[in-house]
Amino acid sequence: MMKQGEVNFRLSGLRELPQESHISSRLIRICRGEEIGVALRLRVEPDVRSSLVRLKLGVCYSCVHGYLRRTLLDYHIEADFEIDRLQEHVEMSGADAVLSTRLMTMMLSVTIGSLRGMLAIRTARTWLADYPLPVINISELISRLHYGSDWNADALPLVNFIYN
Repeated sequence: MMKQGEVNFRLSGLRELPQESHISSRLIRICRGEEIGVALRLRVEPDVRSSLVRLKLGVCYSCVHGYLRRTLLDYHIEADFEIDRLQEHVEMSGADAVLSTRLMTMMLSVTIGSLRGMLAIRTARTWLADYPLPVINISELISRLHYGSDWNADALPLVNFIYN
């Protein structure tokens, strides 16, 4: 029996989203040695009736070439979580469902770790292998989710990191 405030969840699905992902071999060759920008995006899709939450997490590696920002790699994954008594961890705000900080922190930790490993495999034979997904402060991400301004619910840019 779970106590009040405890969260029981499991990762029930994890997959790449090839239709939303691409890597530009040509730009990877052209931008070698340039400053590389890394941006992380998140979409949260809770289904309270089914006690499921889907996190879509993507990372975009880019460089500036010819005065234009060019995308080297756009890579997305999707993680499905089954959460016991999800309704206890959700606060409804109009049509939006806001997940508890504790639950989001745990799900983001699992999903970011998965993204890091899958990205390492995807970039293993390119020079981007030298640019792993940066260490991400989950508390800061959660803070931006709850208190950030100017965010788009479809693709929230959570991190903007530069490799020099």
